[in-house]
Amino acid sequence: MASIEMNAAQPKAHSGIFAKIASVFVSLTENNARARKLAYLSSLTDEQLASKGIKRDEIAQHVFRDVLYI
Repeated sequence: MASIEMNAAQPKAHSGIFAKIASVFVSLTENNARARKLAYLSSLTDEQLASKGIKRDEIAQHVFRDVLYI
């Protein structure tokens, strides 16, 4: 039977408080659904975005449209 073990990299104790804080923010960003959607839409071609009715310079506005009124 195969076994897979996944462990998130933990900052070393001597790396300081700022590194730990940065690590928390990176984790929050990576796990944020909006950040994932932003990355996904950014990876699409202009043609694929157009089929969804989105222009490349409107991706952020589209992803945050319910919380930001730009």
